[in-house]
Amino acid sequence: ETLLQRHFDELAQHKSVQRLNPIWSQYQALESERALAVFTAREGKTLVGYSVFFLSWNMHYGDLLQAMNDVVFIDKPFRQGSAGLKLLKHSESELKEMGCRKIAWHVKTAQDWGPILKRMGYAPEETIWSRTV
Repeated sequence: ETLLQRHFDELAQHKSVQRLNPIWSQYQALESERALAVFTAREGKTLVGYSVFFLSWNMHYGDLLQAMNDVVFIDKPFRQGSAGLKLLKHSESELKEMGCRKIAWHVKTAQDWGPILKRMGYAPEETIWSRTV
C-alpha cells in the first residue's frame, strides 16, 4: 500500500474530490473469478512496481478476451533501469498465455509513456476525457 500511495500522490489528477480508497473486496472477487491479473516488478524482495488488468470478454466481439489495464506504476528510483520495460513485456507475455488477444494500457497525458508502447507495437486507439462534478 505504500507504493500505491506514492502512485496516487504522483499521478492522481482530481485529488480535491477523490482519495485513495481501493475496494479490496472487489479486487479479491475479480481475482477469484479469474477476471483480474496482477504482475509485479521487484528488486530482490522489494516491490518496485506493478501492473493490474481487468480481464473480460468484449461485449461487441464475444470471442475476444481482452485485458484492460487498471493501473501500472514503477517507483521513481527504478525508472531509469529496465524494470519498467521488463514489467510491460512480462505482463504482455503472461496475458497472451492466459488467452487475451487484446491488451489496452492507460497512459496519463500528464506523464506520457506512449512512445515506449509504440516501440512495442501498440498504437493509440481512443482518448478518454473526464471531468469531476
